[in-house]
Amino acid sequence: MRVVGDRVIAGRGMWPDVRRAFVDPARVERIDVTVLGEPLNVTFRGELRPVQARILTDLGERRLALVSAPPGTGKTALLLAWIAKCGRSALVIVPTIELLRQTAREAERFLGVRASILGDGSAEIGSLTIATPRSALAHVEALGGRFGLLVVDELHLAGADTYLRLFERIDARFRLGLSGTMARPDGRFPLVEAHFGSLASAIVAERADLESEGVLVAPSYQPVPTGFRAAYRNAGDWPGLVDQLYQDDARNAVIRDCVARECTGGVVGLLLCERIQPLERHAEALRARGLRVAVVHGGLSTIERATAIEAARAGDVEVLAGSSVADIGLDIPRLARVFLTSPTRAWPRFVQRIGRICRPLEGKGAAIVLDFVDDAGPLRAQGRARAEAFAREWPSPTLQGVA
Repeated sequence: MRVVGDRVIAGRGMWPDVRRAFVDPARVERIDVTVLGEPLNVTFRGELRPVQARILTDLGERRLALVSAPPGTGKTALLLAWIAKCGRSALVIVPTIELLRQTAREAERFLGVRASILGDGSAEIGSLTIATPRSALAHVEALGGRFGLLVVDELHLAGADTYLRLFERIDARFRLGLSGTMARPDGRFPLVEAHFGSLASAIVAERADLESEGVLVAPSYQPVPTGFRAAYRNAGDWPGLVDQLYQDDARNAVIRDCVARECTGGVVGLLLCERIQPLERHAEALRARGLRVAVVHGGLSTIERATAIEAARAGDVEVLAGSSVADIGLDIPRLARVFLTSPTRAWPRFVQRIGRICRPLEGKGAAIVLDFVDDAGPLRAQGRARAEAFAREWPSPTLQGVA
């Protein structure tokens, strides 16, 4: 928000706060500089699940809208149905190349049109454009007044400066933000609300309802003690502690034994590790045990990552080993185990990771979270925090072996 002469320029989500700031709110004039964009004549060709249809109805004619729905709800189909319902030119922002490609495929499937792509080596702009935030910001002069709809997937990431600068330059009249975890541990989500409206008015899809309708599978949680211990005195020891953790042979053996034990009989698992070198070492060791392993991380090309993801989707591997690029937007219903090998206490990321295994698939069996818990310094408290986060998100009967 900024003041220019007798005008206050602010995101539309701040309008109630702007009015309250004046002694006589009735004398405050609101000037709408948004644009409707050109017509987009498309028809949604899919069939929405009941929960998606309810959300679409609840969106109504809202100009600013937030939708909070757990991973696996089908947010891509929902946002495409909303675009078709509104019938105006649309800019869709997604955080990763994988989601960029996935959303483009779904647009062709559900809307019967080829979307323009801004990112992944492409610089196309059309009535339906799908873009990464960096690519959109780089071309913002051409985007600003062109679209009537702005849609942002994984909105919890939008507190970053790249997103906020982009939001200030896009004049779309209607804005829709979607995420499975409407929170940021850094407290910057109010900056997002300034552009998309208050979180208090968000449309929420309840996890329990989705599970009862068969849209999601309820996972169970199993902490796995690693036995890792190391000296820790203060925050200055943290980098060295994490280095020791990844290099500890006994801890790595516990992880690999667990993965080999679980990923049998057609079970496909997702092994998550934030550092690339330890991730590659896990993959190599598991291959030596006879497991088929595909790897996806930021050091690979987009084609290599796409090939690995398709192998997991087709059931051609028992293990997909991924870095943080696999945290969000990974739509592989076949995944039935997630192995959490990196220390963290950030519950939004924790919930997103678990969401990778919550999609239903006939014959899939149980969905199990295997969380490797360490007994050194703050790692001990982080393990407890993750167990508590799981207990908040899922019913307590799905916890196994939590002291």
